[in-house]
Amino acid sequence: MGFDPDELPVVTLFRGKTFNGLTRHILDAEEIPTEWFRMTKLGEDIGVSSTASQNMRDQAVAYGLLEPSTDDDSARMPRYRIPDSPTVQLLRSFHTEYDSSDDPTVSDGMSEVVLPDLMESNGRARLIGWFLAAADIDEKYSISKMADVTPVGHTTVRDHIDSLVEYGIVTTHEASRGSQTYTTYQFNPKSTVATVLYDLNETLAHQRQQYNEQ
Repeated sequence: MGFDPDELPVVTLFRGKTFNGLTRHILDAEEIPTEWFRMTKLGEDIGVSSTASQNMRDQAVAYGLLEPSTDDDSARMPRYRIPDSPTVQLLRSFHTEYDSSDDPTVSDGMSEVVLPDLMESNGRARLIGWFLAAADIDEKYSISKMADVTPVGHTTVRDHIDSLVEYGIVTTHEASRGSQTYTTYQFNPKSTVATVLYDLNETLAHQRQQYNEQ
């Protein structure tokens, strides 16, 4: 079985309305750590059902996105808050400090980079995950070759590869075969966006490991 991008925490972090809403909520928070709240209130704030918010609770705690008011598993209806964890710090620091106009790796028309926007599409997030963890850094991939070696399929590659170029995650090169020319794509190790996603993935994995070892 080949590489599965879903193994990367950074791919699953922004997936679905609940987690994507939570990451946006974290970026919008005025102060960190936040005040304590019930999970039902969080669900209302991010626009999902109380069941959906409860279902993502344990994984959000493991990733360092939420902190319970007590470690007592038998406690009824504990409160939670967004903590000043390494994951939250990294998310918020990129959101507040990054300026696309100072980043030569993104396209000139890129006005801002919002990670929940970038990673909201499951297909694009999986394609990015493949470039982060499985692509040969020296290889220049045509769309057809990417479709063969990635687990996302030709349509997903075709639909999202240009946006990866815009975000600076990959660079383009011209190639030829006989009289025909075509575009190839190569992972950009100098990409600011790719670097923060890689760092975020490592941070999430470390947070989860610490949580599992408790």
